[in-house]
Parts: sequence; C-alpha cells; structure tokens
Amino acid sequence: MRSRTQDGRDPAVWARSTWSAVKRQPVHESGRLVSSSADGWVQVFDTAAWTRLGAIAALTRGSQEGWLRPDGRAVAVNGRLGVAVWDLDPAAMAAAACTVAGRNLTRTEWATYLGEARYRRTCPAYPEGE
Repeated sequence: MRSRTQDGRDPAVWARSTWSAVKRQPVHESGRLVSSSADGWVQVFDTAAWTRLGAIAALTRGSQEGWLRPDGRAVAVNGRLGVAVWDLDPAAMAAAACTVAGRNLTRTEWATYLGEARYRRTCPAYPEGE
C-alpha cells in the first residue's frame, strides 16, 4: 500500500504547499522522505510523525535535487559548485544552527517555537539570549 498523509494525500503533494512540480524519492525505511521542487527547495520529512525535519534553500538558481544517504542519516544536495552533504543527526543540526546563528535563541524566539518549555541555552559557546 502506498504511503499517505493523515488526510489521505500523497506525500509528494503534501511536501509542498505550492503544489509545484515535486520530485521525490520513495519513503526510506527510516520513515524519511526527501522532496525536491522546481523552486529550488529540498525538504526532509518524517512520515511517521508527519513533520518537516528541515528545508534546504537553493544553493544556486533553478532547481536542485536531494538524495537521502542509504542509512537515512544524511541528505546530499547538488549545486553549481558541487554536492553538499547535510547531516540529519539532531545534535549535528543543533551545532550547525548555533554556528550559523552565532547566538542562542532569544526568549521571544523560544516562546514562539518551544512554547511553555523552560528556557535554556541551546548553544553552549554563546551567552543566554535576551
């Protein structure tokens, strides 16, 4: 039986709210799905929880494609200058977010994205957010 979203849609269509041309791989045994769209975004979804794990913006103009590593722990994305590999390990993603942001979440950001959870520093190398 083909995998479906909770409301019965195909995951390839569910993956992009724009309904634009979407290329996708079959759902990996880990439950992860990679979609590549004409607008240049590569997105990774957890089909068990029906959540988006992340989205990678176009590295170049035009479309790009993503491929899940056979073990499901990384996605390779092509671009004009070559292939970038994105580690999907939560600790690696958190460390990369800290490096890119160069700071901790602010208390407002924390409340927006993490709700009632008690605020804590998420990037040990940086001071608490304001």
